[in-house]
Order: sequence, then C-alpha cells, then structure tokens
Amino acid sequence: MTEKPTYEELETRIQELEQTESNRKRIEEQLSHSSDLMEYVISNARSAIAIHDRDLKYIYVSKRYLKDYKVQEKNVIGRHHYEVFPDLPQKWRDVHQRSLAGEVLSAEEDPYHREDGSIDWTRWECRPWYESNGSIGGIIIYTEVINERKKVEESLRESEHRLLTHLQNTPIGAIAWDLDFKVIEWNPAVENIFGYSKAQAIGKHAAQLILPENMKELVDGVFQDLLMEKGGIRSTNENITKDGRRIICDWYNTALKDFKGKVIGVASLVHDITERLQTYEALKEQKEFNEKIVQTSSAIIIGLDKNHRITLFNKGAEKITGFNANEVIGRDWFKIFFKPDIYDEMDKVWIRAWGAEFDSYVNPIQTKNGDEKIISWQSTGMYDSADETKHMLFSIGEDITNRVLAEEALKESEKKYRRITENAKDMIYRMSLPDGHYEYVSPASLDLFGYPPEKFYESPVLIQKIIHPDWIDYFKEEWKKLVNGNMPPFYEYQIIHKSGEQKWLNQRNVLICDDNGQAKAIEGIVTDVTQRKKIERALKESEEKYRTLAEECPISIMTFNHKGMVTFVNKWHLKTFAKLKHGPEFFIGKKITELPGLVSAKVIPDLEKVLQGKYVVLEDVYFPEFTGGHSGYQSIKAVPTYKKKEVVGGILIREDVTKRKHAENALRESEEKYRSMMESMKDASYICSSDLHIEYMNTAMINRTGADATGELCYKAIYDMDKKCSWCVFDKIKKGDHVDYEVADPKDNHYYSVTNSLISHSNGTISKLTIFHDITQIKNIEAQLQQAQKMESIGTLAGGIAHDFNNILFPIVGYTEMLLADVPEDSPLREGLKEIYTSSLRARSLVKQILTFSHQDNTDLILMKIQPIAKEALKLIRSTIPTTIEIQQDINPDCGVIKADPTQIHQIVMNL
Repeated sequence: MTEKPTYEELETRIQELEQTESNRKRIEEQLSHSSDLMEYVISNARSAIAIHDRDLKYIYVSKRYLKDYKVQEKNVIGRHHYEVFPDLPQKWRDVHQRSLAGEVLSAEEDPYHREDGSIDWTRWECRPWYESNGSIGGIIIYTEVINERKKVEESLRESEHRLLTHLQNTPIGAIAWDLDFKVIEWNPAVENIFGYSKAQAIGKHAAQLILPENMKELVDGVFQDLLMEKGGIRSTNENITKDGRRIICDWYNTALKDFKGKVIGVASLVHDITERLQTYEALKEQKEFNEKIVQTSSAIIIGLDKNHRITLFNKGAEKITGFNANEVIGRDWFKIFFKPDIYDEMDKVWIRAWGAEFDSYVNPIQTKNGDEKIISWQSTGMYDSADETKHMLFSIGEDITNRVLAEEALKESEKKYRRITENAKDMIYRMSLPDGHYEYVSPASLDLFGYPPEKFYESPVLIQKIIHPDWIDYFKEEWKKLVNGNMPPFYEYQIIHKSGEQKWLNQRNVLICDDNGQAKAIEGIVTDVTQRKKIERALKESEEKYRTLAEECPISIMTFNHKGMVTFVNKWHLKTFAKLKHGPEFFIGKKITELPGLVSAKVIPDLEKVLQGKYVVLEDVYFPEFTGGHSGYQSIKAVPTYKKKEVVGGILIREDVTKRKHAENALRESEEKYRSMMESMKDASYICSSDLHIEYMNTAMINRTGADATGELCYKAIYDMDKKCSWCVFDKIKKGDHVDYEVADPKDNHYYSVTNSLISHSNGTISKLTIFHDITQIKNIEAQLQQAQKMESIGTLAGGIAHDFNNILFPIVGYTEMLLADVPEDSPLREGLKEIYTSSLRARSLVKQILTFSHQDNTDLILMKIQPIAKEALKLIRSTIPTTIEIQQDINPDCGVIKADPTQIHQIVMNL
C-alpha cells in the first residue's frame, strides 16, 4: 500500500506547482508579446512578406504585400499561392521548390510582369522556415518593389549621358586639371579652340600647351587660389594655339571635388572670343560709319518720337530747311515745319506711318526763310531691342521740288522724245493683245526688215513671211505664246531682209498689264545683232584654240569633278611627270587624292580643301617619286570650279620647279650682290612683313621718306596714315598675285609706277617688295607724243584744205592774167586787177606754205632781195590797221641777196 505523503511534502509540491504555473504564464505572456511584436514588425516592414506552409498555402502576409500585389488578407490566408496567382511563371515555381528543399535564393533586381502589361522591378529573397523539430515547415518570401530606385538610377544614367553628350558637343571648351595643373579631360570644343587633340593634351601642363610665357606666373597663382577653395575665378586672357596664333579667351575656373568634398583638381570652361571682339570693333566702326553717312547725306534724315518730337536732325536737313539741329531737337515736328491748316491731314499721315512697318508719302514743308519745299518721304520704325516696341520713326526725305516742277516740263517735252524714238536705230513697237495687231512701229523697221511701218499695220503676220526658214517652227510656237502674253524677256532669231540679206535680230519685250493684271499689250525693241553673232562664232572657234593650248601648255594641267575624280590630263603631264609610262586612261576616273605622286608629296589634305571652295597655292613641294618614277620639286596651284555658285570640281596646275630649286642655293650666295644692286638702284623700294612692318628700305627710299623707317609700320612711315591703307594689295600678294599700278605723289608732283611682288622666305613667312619707279619723264613724253599726233592730224587736214583751195585759186589767177592782157594800160580797172593778181599769187604761195607745213610739198629756195617783199607786206598791213597809226619805212636799198622761199619771208614779215 502506497504511503501517504506528509503535510510538508504536499505543501512543497503545491509550491512547486504554483511556481511552474507562474513560469508558464510568464512564458505565455512573453510568447504573446513576442508574437505581437513579430506581427507588428512583419506587418509594417518595408518589404512585402508572405509566409507559406509546405503546401504553399498562405499562413501570414504583411500589409506591404497586400498593397504591392493588390490582394486582401481574407482572400489569401489558407489559400494556395498558385490559386491566388495562377499565372505565376515557372521560374518562380522552381524557386519555391528549391527553397522547400532547403535553399536560400535571392535577387537584387528582377522584373515582375503584371497582368496589365506593366513591369515592377523587385528585390526578393525566398528562404525555408523550420519547425521546432528541425523539419522545414514552409517558406518565407521577402519582396521589395524598387521601381523608384530604378527610375532614379535610370535618371542618373540618362543625366550622365546627357552631360557627357553636352560636354562632347557644346561649343564651349571644357578642361579638367589635376592638382599639378596637368590635363585630365579635354573636350572637342577645346580641340577646335587650341588645335591640340585630346591625346596630345592629356598629361600636359598648361604652360606646355596654351600659356604665353608672361602669363605662367599669373595663372599659377590663380590655380593655387582655386585649390585653396577661394571660389570660381572668371578672367579674360591671351592664349596661344597649336599653330602659334594668339587668341583672346574667356575663362571660368572652379575647384573640382570628389563626392566627399575633397579638392582633386580644377575645372575650366573656356570660350574663344577673338572673333567676337573683332566683330565688336567692326560693329563700332560700322556704327561710326553709319553716323557719318547720316550726317553727310544730302537728303533730310530725321528721327521722331511717338509725340512727333524731333530726336535726330542731320546736316542734309539743316541745309534744306535752314534750321540748325540745336534749334529743332526736342521740338514738335508739326509746329515747326507745317502750316496749321494741314495739321489734321498730317496727323492722319502720322498715325498711318507710325503704325506701318514701312511707309512713303509726299507733303510740303516750310523752311526757316518761309519757302515751301515739296518732300518725298520714306519712313520706317526703329524698335527697342529689349521689348521690341517702336520707339522712333526714322524718315528719309528727298527734296523733289525741282522734280515736281520738272514733270510739267517733261510732259511738254514728250513730243521731242517721240522724235528721238522715231529716229532710233532700233525698231520700237507696241502690239495689242490678244488680237496681235501693231499699235505702233517705229521707222527703223525699214532698215531692219526692209518694210515701212505701214506694212506691219496692214499685215500683223508680215513677220512670218520675213522669218528665216530655219526658224519657222520656233516662230509659230513662240507666236502663240506671244499673243497670249506668255513670253520670255527676249528672243534671238534670223530673218531675211527684203533685199535678200540674212540678219540676226534680238527682240526684247515688256508685258503691259491693266489694273486687273490682265495682259493688254506688248512693248518691244528689236536690234540688229548680226555683227555680235559673228563675234560669238569667232569666240567659239577661239575656245577650241584654247583647249588645244591647254593640251600643249608646258605645265601640268588636270581637272577633276565634285567627287575628286580626274576628268582631264594634258599631254605635258604625261610627258614630263609620267614620262610617257602611262596614258590619260591611267589617270581619268581615278580620285586625285589617290594618285601616287600626290600622296607621296603629302599634299592631299590641301587639295581636299579645293572641293570646299578654297584656293590652294603650294610652292616648292618635294615629290619623292613622280608617276614616272623620278623625283623633284613642283609648284602647285589648285582652284575650285563653280556652277551657279556651287563647287562642281577643280583645276590642278603643277609646274616642275626642280631646276629652280637647284638654282636657289646659287641665288642665296648672290644675295649680297643683289642687295648692293638694290642699294645702288635709283628707284625707291622697300620690303614689309605680313604684319605691315618695314623690313628693309634702300637708300633711294630713305632719301624719299627722309629717314630709315625699318621696323615701323609701312602705312605710317611712308603715307603718314594711322591705319592700314585702303588700297593695300598685301592680300592679293599673299595669293601669289603680282600687282602693278601708277600713282601721282602730291608731295613732289611726280608720277610713279608702283610694282608689288611676293617674297617667300625659307621659314615659310612672306614679305612684300614694293618698287617706286619715277615715270614722270615718260608721262611728259607721252603727252608730247599725243600733242605731236594731234599736230600731225591737223597738218593732214590742212593739206587737204590747201589742195582744194589751190584748185579754187587756179581759175582766179588764170582769168586775172587774161584780163590784164586784154585791159589797156590806161584803164582804171588795171590797178584793181593787179591787186587781185598779186593777192592771188600771195594766196597761192600761202597754200604752198600750208602744204609745206603738212609735209605734202617741198619748199623751193631761190636767190632774192628782201626789200620788195617788205614793202609789199607794209602795203598790205596798211589796209588792215587803223589810220591813226603811222607807218614809217626805213628799208636799206643796199641789202644783199638771200636764198629763201619768198612766201615764207612774206609770212615772217607779216608776223613781225
């Protein structure tokens, strides 16, 4: 029999049971709290959480899961996962099975395709959960929709791509420097500005690339300030490009930091403003030029504000109106220049002009002295660049007072001009449309066609009978268009003149329309161009000659099309450069940039510029190997050819200058000799550099200017000007042109022939040689020669007149001699006949003298006494001078005999 427990043992057992119950309750409370806490954490987790048993039935889901997958908790708990999502892809089913087998699977980024076609990007993890006995009780799936993160990442990638694209395509240069001021980034815009490629610039210090020597210390200081985080520094500096050009650039520099804020270098933005500065200067000059034009214009130029107050009044306005600008600026235009009775009319004009983009009108104005001037106005608005509102009316007025008055005179002179039309060499006509009848035909039709105007009036189609047979079809087609008013501005065709002569005619037409735009008449001028056609035919023949000349020319000539394909090569090229090893077919059709000789000479980049519309001149190019296999030097000129302003090809001209190059060494050795020649040359000469500084002046030039100006600017030293001469020919000289001209120097009143030529130096630089040759004496001789030619012409004319006059004198002398023989000695007529006879003989002698002057007769010298000639001359002079003048003779009768022409002696005495 079992022993009953004692009271103490029962009390102890009860206490143990109470402690056990207390522990159980505490554990239950802890489990309940832990369960509540776990439920809260899971329910409010950022990730969507779903817990499944081994049969993949839902045990628990978080609020995030319900929201992300658009389901309700009461519709999923206890249901199979695939029942809730029947279209779940196989890859997820595989994940579930692998996790139920004990694997923990996850993905950072995985697309989830929804039924509506949208895609959610998720980060997920699938892991097994275990029973207390260690067996797998099911799986837990953690998912987090990361669409926003993906959008941010995509946005960042796009932003990075945009920034990179902008960096590569922006016209502003961008450079990144490391802490040693060496390049670590160099965008294409910087390549364009400075000429260095990115590969050439990376790792180089700024001083090795773009800094002038005097800027290095300053820029180093700026760089150090930036590294000390003193903020961005903006500056405008002079820089040097790869090819040595000095340019002006705007810089904005700032410290470059990493993501932690540590300074790791400097970032620079640079913009070449050289052209902008030059443009600013040009605009400034243009503005000054425009102001000069306004002030020097002979027309009235005024500016008016919206209240018609005068804001601009030029010199032309002052001259025409009599008012000074100071008297009218700021005053009302109406009240100064118009009578009160036309204010209303002018107000309407003003409203129309102010509201129009462009307006024109005519009105009278009152000048300061009360005269009335009729002015034709052209007005346009001036706009504020900020808000594009009109702030001024700019008007240009022309004084047409005289023109208006002249219009009446012109009307009155219409008849006079009609006479001019009637007497014009070209035929002028007017034809009505569409009937094709002539309303007017000028009389010149008789010369051009052989028919008077009346014939055209009677038969409008007379022209069809006159037209050359070869042009009948063309004429019929064009005639149909003509009577309908559809015509080209001119025709050229052949006709057969009434006389049978073939003629070429040019017919120019003007279509006359009525107010409705309908053609009502044609006015035209017909000109005989037969002679011009003959010249054109001769020009065509000449063109063929020039092609032959190109073939035989002793230089290489090639032509190529817009694709660079060779289209022509002349014989000299085949003979000299190809050494007849290749015919034209070897070159025709090949790209000029692929010809072996040109490739070996490394001139292809230059030749490619021709198809861009640029002229290329290359001197002394060394060819390691011509097409013919030999080597030498060439002078190359390549020019583009155009059609309608579009480049369609080019011409390549090459000259073998090998012999010249070989001679250059000898020429250099003789430089001193030629320098001595320049010094001893009487012609003043000087040499200037491409930047217009004088490099050399010979003694004659120094004497001409009064000082040796070597090193000074040529326009200042020689012409005493403050800027480049407007006639400067250096740009033409740079292209290789030789420029000559003549100039008169007002300082010494001498004429000079000025010769300008190019000097190419071995280092690639160029200079200009200018020689002043004094041609004053030549000019004087030319003037004397022209005078002599005039005198020769006068002499020829005089000779002709003298012969005709001699023919008139012949019957006078002859009949006078017969009358003297018939008249008695005591006849009163005899004395008069003697005077006629003596004068006739003197006239005949005078004719003989004229013939001698004109070199058409020889002078006969005879033995004679001068006394009778002197007495006869005094007798003749007596009748030509006033009687108040007394003539006293003192002629020595004992003077000797001389040998001379009596007529010339008589003329000498008369002249004395």
